[in-house]
Amino acid sequence: MTWRVVLFSIGIMAATSVWIQYAALLTLSAQVAMAVPPVPALVGFLCLIAYSALARRWPAPLRLGRRELLIVYVVLCLSVAMCGGGALRFFLPALPTLRYHALPDNEFGAMAEALPAWYAPTDAEAIRTYFEGADTEAVPWIHWALPLAGWSCYFVLFMTALLCICVLFFRPWNEGEHLRFPLVALPMELVSPGEPIIRRPALLRDPLTWVGVGIISIYNLLNILRSFNPSVPALPQSIPLQQLFTEGPLRNIWWLRIDIHPVLFGFGYLMTTDLLFSSWFFLVVLLGEYAVINSLGYQIPGAPFEVEQSTGAYVAVAVFLVWMARKHIAEAARGVVQPENSSATRLERWAVVGLPICLAGVALWHYAAGMLPRMLLPFYGLIFTFAIVAIRIRSEAGLPTLWLQPLEMAANLPVIAVGSAPFSPRGSIRNLTILGSCHFLPRGYFGGLGSYQMEGLKIAQDAGIRSRHMAQALTYAVALGLAFGIWLHLSAYYMYGANVLEGGTTEGGYRIELYLKRYRTISDYVQAPIGPDRMRLFATLAGFVQAGVLVLLRRAFLRFPLHPLGFVFGLTWGRQSQAMLFSLWLCKTLIIRLGSVRLYRRLLPLFLGIAFGHLIVAGLIWGLISTFGGEAFRGYVVWFH
Repeated sequence: MTWRVVLFSIGIMAATSVWIQYAALLTLSAQVAMAVPPVPALVGFLCLIAYSALARRWPAPLRLGRRELLIVYVVLCLSVAMCGGGALRFFLPALPTLRYHALPDNEFGAMAEALPAWYAPTDAEAIRTYFEGADTEAVPWIHWALPLAGWSCYFVLFMTALLCICVLFFRPWNEGEHLRFPLVALPMELVSPGEPIIRRPALLRDPLTWVGVGIISIYNLLNILRSFNPSVPALPQSIPLQQLFTEGPLRNIWWLRIDIHPVLFGFGYLMTTDLLFSSWFFLVVLLGEYAVINSLGYQIPGAPFEVEQSTGAYVAVAVFLVWMARKHIAEAARGVVQPENSSATRLERWAVVGLPICLAGVALWHYAAGMLPRMLLPFYGLIFTFAIVAIRIRSEAGLPTLWLQPLEMAANLPVIAVGSAPFSPRGSIRNLTILGSCHFLPRGYFGGLGSYQMEGLKIAQDAGIRSRHMAQALTYAVALGLAFGIWLHLSAYYMYGANVLEGGTTEGGYRIELYLKRYRTISDYVQAPIGPDRMRLFATLAGFVQAGVLVLLRRAFLRFPLHPLGFVFGLTWGRQSQAMLFSLWLCKTLIIRLGSVRLYRRLLPLFLGIAFGHLIVAGLIWGLISTFGGEAFRGYVVWFH
């Protein structure tokens, strides 16, 4: 970490915060922070590359080296993502929503009183102006200072625990299994080793890159023109298919559609063919399950419980990953006691010590708030279990998304297993209220942020950066993301009111709506306790067994075509990307069959150009135009997943 890294990252984050505030909250024109990599981080990285070219004759203290450029890129990726809709924007409504929406006919008032005074703001006027806007447009920081200070410590502990997990798994995955970390390819290609920074990056000198940029530019241009004139022919972002299956065995499948994800199509080219095949194959199997259930006339809400199946698969894969890394983790633990007789690095020894400390700190925060150990242990056990598998999916498959977990299942599975009564002893609502306030963890993507930390460690190794320096930079990125993320959201809420931002009308936007739904569910748990849901629990166990069998077959037969990770994400995020995954598998299979690995490598810049071009054209150029150009330019909204 140098002073240049600190200053440049702060400057870029300051500009980025204004951009995110306008684009994602005020105009709802582009969710640039939720792209992978985040559009502002990529744009800032490109600007710094251009700066390095201009500063080549300047004094040495004003020049940025290749390693500093890459550190800034990693810092920006993590800090910008923390400002997105699945992180701090999802967290902040947890604190004031109960008190503002408390009415005589709901339990929200009693639930709000169950929250400790240090846990959330309690001043009635500060809460009202959060939702309705303040006349002075100023944030009442005095009422937010105590809860935000405590929560900031909590997030530092949580993200440090993720970093410790990444450190402990990095060497087994990188040196033992030789994972490819596909998304590291883009920043490394933009600052190729052995070339002066002042030269145009090799990726940008390849004509096929610009062919890919041209293709995706035409796609975006046609959609932009169509937003002004509906008669313009264009390939839409999503093609719903439900209306084609109103009758027959595939009826009532709400997610049946074709989504166009250019970034996935570009970066997905780096995925292996067995992963691509497995992801869409298991989607076909899932459709078969729907067809059988509908054909037999069963009316079972939620069947075939694909999210529950995926949850069991996540647990099975996580158990396998921990088992495979057990010797390395044990060696790192031994290095704490006998450093002279251990091959573990200093950072790994620190991770062994830091992980239990951070986990204990995270658990004690919510235990002090009132969450019972019987909920605390399974909840956080599942949160970090899902995080390990999500990091593995990004490291091995390179899926460009942060939403790689079975949504809400970390909170739902304990209730599915034993019912709601054990979590509200003697009718107490405190435990479940604290659980509801943590909805940003099972429903958001905080666990997925560890993927940026793992990729940062890989970039450090490939670029010759000391791992402890990268760990320091990643910790700094968390603090940077917290500072700017809290400021940009609270300042917007008190200026305009959370009720009318992010698509809200009178009761807030999408994330406030999700919290209201969760708190109503918790109120129902207390007023009318539910018992265990054996069918969903059985589906979870079935998913565990299926993934376990796939893991064993994969280990026993080297060329076994079905990959367990394809089963894991094929049932969750893969549902929205089945068309892209199938088309990628088909393209890549034909390319390798017709032209072997040589043709595959030659076409790599074409596909990277598609992903890179969409981030720049749709994210930067159109994102800025639609954000600051007025209502007429907001007919084409780009949602990065």
